[in-house]
Amino acid sequence: MTTQPDLASLWLVLVAATTVHAAGAPAQHASRTINTDEPFVTLRGATKATIAPGGNVDHLDLYDTAEVTINAGAVVAHATAHDAARIKIRGKVSVLTLLDGSSGVLDNATIDGDGYSGVTRVPVQIMLSPRSQLHLHATDVSFHGYAVHGFWKSGERFSIAVGLNDGSEEKPIYKDAETLPTQISIVAVAAPGFDCRAARSPVERMICANDDLAEADLAVSNLFSYAIAQAPDQERGQMRNAQRAWLRQRNACAAIACVQQQYEVRMQDLMVHTGKFTVGYSRALCTKLLEPRTRTQLLENSIGTDDINNDGTAERSETCWGGTMNAPCTSYFANDKELEIKTQGFESNDYWTFGERAFRYDGKTFVYHSFDDGLEEPAYVSYVTAANREFVVCDFDNRFSSSRLSGDAAVCQAIEREQGVEDITLPAAPANTPHPAFGRRHTDVRKLGNIDVDNDGITETIAELEYSVGAGRGCDFNYFELTTPDGSGIAGTVKSRLVDDLQDIGYDGFEGPSCVSVQNRLIRHEGTVYFETNSTNQAGVKHTVARLQQGQVTQVCSFGRVVTSTIRSVW
Repeated sequence: MTTQPDLASLWLVLVAATTVHAAGAPAQHASRTINTDEPFVTLRGATKATIAPGGNVDHLDLYDTAEVTINAGAVVAHATAHDAARIKIRGKVSVLTLLDGSSGVLDNATIDGDGYSGVTRVPVQIMLSPRSQLHLHATDVSFHGYAVHGFWKSGERFSIAVGLNDGSEEKPIYKDAETLPTQISIVAVAAPGFDCRAARSPVERMICANDDLAEADLAVSNLFSYAIAQAPDQERGQMRNAQRAWLRQRNACAAIACVQQQYEVRMQDLMVHTGKFTVGYSRALCTKLLEPRTRTQLLENSIGTDDINNDGTAERSETCWGGTMNAPCTSYFANDKELEIKTQGFESNDYWTFGERAFRYDGKTFVYHSFDDGLEEPAYVSYVTAANREFVVCDFDNRFSSSRLSGDAAVCQAIEREQGVEDITLPAAPANTPHPAFGRRHTDVRKLGNIDVDNDGITETIAELEYSVGAGRGCDFNYFELTTPDGSGIAGTVKSRLVDDLQDIGYDGFEGPSCVSVQNRLIRHEGTVYFETNSTNQAGVKHTVARLQQGQVTQVCSFGRVVTSTIRSVW
């Protein structure tokens, strides 16, 4: 499965525990600047200090809520933070120790000293306690041996040995990504798709200094690489020329807004050709398909959907045979030649959909696929490129519930909410039950027991039967029949016919077409037995509750079907 490229570089957070700060007004910090040689510097309380270029400190100790920034050009040999102290490093530190609930931030820092870790005597440049935090502004971060490797945002490579002081005699070391403590996590920040060390032009330097532009550059770089990889050989030269022409336009910009606009235009163009959209773009589209009202409005926008592969030319469409399951099937033709549309990273039968509708959004053709014929259960949205490759844009999860349309409010709401409702379960039918299907096709007796199904105070022997057939989309349907006391046959009495009427089935049992899967049940509420049809809210089947009492069948409740959809993933 091809995934949406990550639009950001890595911001690594090594976390030993969550630091909880007391509520209240922010602390007022005393300010201090250090720009000379000092052997020992100790900062306590609400002190905020800066070690400026030229500052050189042998031992730096921070306590309480003290904060310090070590700027580029400053040097600290040993820095130690305690309590809730915070240290930000842009300069050079040999050994950094973060204890208790302290935190450190490294941004283009130089960490190059030798420390030690217990009896292992290996170089450890950063030592953490289980309650401290370390944040690295970095990209392409990886773990090998006892070190963390990566690149600063400037493009300079780093390798830092990190150890964990857990309070024991031995000081364990982070070995690799698989053995890192669970408190370590990774979040993302922006970096461009090129090496900022090689930035020469004003625009490139502008991009390296702006997170939004850096993120946009990485997105365009990833999309272009993907476009080249999937393009036919004869088109790659033309695509590279188009990219170079766009770069000339971008480099002619003198302001951030101009560069941002150039990225937006290029991103749109590349998304059309690759079928790979930004997460924000895809989520905005797919969110419109969650609610029935906005979904209907979007799906009615069909003008232009004859251009199914977004190549700017209308194709001719023909409905094709969808097999015995009557799955949606459409063939498309360009110049009387059928298009061979190939799915990318998924197969159509991954979803088993029965509804389909092409629609236009933002000048492009997308295809909405639903699990049901009525387009009420979204499955996924796909996009077909001019190269006739079909990609998933997003897919969905659906949850089904009911809403009362008519009937006794107290009873219906209790059943709808499963409050005070007992699901009546019969014992399994004995293996030696005579005539298990009562001569009915595709039918088995699953359960057999005694219930006062007509609420007259007298229990009757009743069987739960299941009709099951695999033709078409298949059909699984359970229902109930009154039987003779030994369960050997259908009772054939007036009361047994009333039980059939209660379920709205024929007197010879149920035998239907493609019903898919319908679950019916007997329930008890406040001492009264009811029959509920389609308790799982399947599409295309009524959902009702009825009662048999004093020789009469009464419909008690009628429910509408509610589908609540959520976006499962954006590809």
